[in-house]
Amino acid sequence: MCRNSRVARLVLAAGLASEAAFAQSSVADGADAPAPSATPAEPEIPGVGPHLGSPRAFVDYSDGTFYFRSADDNFVLGTGGRVHIDTYAFRGPGVGRFRRGNGGGLSTHMFFRRFIIELGGIVRKHWFFWVGGNFAPTQLDVNQAPASSAAVYDGFAGYQLDPHRQVYVGQYNAPFTMENVTSSRWLDLMERALVIRTVATPYNKDLGVTIWGATRDGAAPFEYQLGVVGGDGMNRPSVDDRVDVMGRVVVRPVSSVKGPIHRFHVGASARAGSRDDDYVSYDAPSMSTPGGYVFWSPVYRAGDGTSVHVVPAGNQVAAAAELYLPFERFDVKSELVYVTEGRREAPGTDRGATLRRGRLEGTGGYVQLSFWPLGTPRINGHPAGRYFSLRPPKHRGAEAPYGLQLVLRAEAMRLRYGGNARTPELPDGELSAQTTRIHVNALQAGATYWATKHVRLTAEYSLYGFPGAPLSAGAAASNQAAAPGARAQPAQPSADHLHELSFRVGLAL
Repeated sequence: MCRNSRVARLVLAAGLASEAAFAQSSVADGADAPAPSATPAEPEIPGVGPHLGSPRAFVDYSDGTFYFRSADDNFVLGTGGRVHIDTYAFRGPGVGRFRRGNGGGLSTHMFFRRFIIELGGIVRKHWFFWVGGNFAPTQLDVNQAPASSAAVYDGFAGYQLDPHRQVYVGQYNAPFTMENVTSSRWLDLMERALVIRTVATPYNKDLGVTIWGATRDGAAPFEYQLGVVGGDGMNRPSVDDRVDVMGRVVVRPVSSVKGPIHRFHVGASARAGSRDDDYVSYDAPSMSTPGGYVFWSPVYRAGDGTSVHVVPAGNQVAAAAELYLPFERFDVKSELVYVTEGRREAPGTDRGATLRRGRLEGTGGYVQLSFWPLGTPRINGHPAGRYFSLRPPKHRGAEAPYGLQLVLRAEAMRLRYGGNARTPELPDGELSAQTTRIHVNALQAGATYWATKHVRLTAEYSLYGFPGAPLSAGAAASNQAAAPGARAQPAQPSADHLHELSFRVGLAL
């Protein structure tokens, strides 16, 4: 009898405690305490704390990024996007008389370089994704109507084993060279260096799988990226069942030292692949200035007036070295690139046919000096490094208010294109019969005011020089790269330079 009484008292106490807890949680939500219900209470989620008494998600902000976070960070969502509104003006011999194929010329114009909407997130602290599209129409068709170029920009998903190792698959910046891995949000000048954007990684992005790793979080003394990509560029599925292998390694020898110098690094990149003659028929990349002037084109006219196309073919190999040296208010960047890539020439009437096989080969590099006279140095961050780094912020609300950046960059490319370099027994084409050299010099100066990381105002001056005589000089030609005056109608064979003056209003999230 006594034992049964104790059991009854325990059951009654448990029931009363359950009613009190239910009533307390309801009152906390602003409602009157209801009568006990027969419906089982919703179970608590382990590790979250009181389920009904704490917020399940909240908005956060840190250093230029807005976050939507669940209470336990099992789901983190980050918004992204950028708008680059650019204005270009041109000066130099023949600029006023130069015309493009669509009837346009090198006139002063304003356009959307980028109009990108992005979204990224982390699921259960290991799975991550990033998606974005570029909706900026930057081209005119033959009728001078704006041609839509809306397409996938970034789109990848991946898994992070720990803060030092991750793998991602999809479309992203190809892991080759320091400038190419750096997001266009944070570039020091309006666009990447000429040798990077025209020769080293002319497609910028590619489809594939990449592994990123480091010896520790933060300014890791050793960092690497190794990827296998289609090699045919962004938004173009592989057409020949071949791939490119590329990778980049970085060493930071003084990462344990305090101050900006701890980010000092030296690095190297390499890529190798091939293109099948029987399947690849798209044009090789053209070479142009950021303002859109094409100084070397993969399409030219043969003596009989028919068009000839230069197409990627055979082995495609490149290597690069890089250096980044930051001080308190100065920093120095430099990269050197070597390429040797097979080409073939095909008639426009039958892109599958081969007239001859050639090669593009040579070197290019730049040296850049930045100075921060006002505000926070390197408000736009350090170059390159980890490509995907959306993580819950540790310092909520932190941001640098502003910074003024002055940049000076000198650059040179010394390339050779021989149309029959791999088939010397065949007659050469008109493009390389007179000279195989593609020589370009560039000098750029820019000033950018950064209002936090969200707004940039940039003014930039660029001088492009094309030393030697252009193809329009006839037998005296010594440079396939030509200034606008050398390609204008009528041509000025003595024209050898182009001035570009450009401005950007940029917004970034």
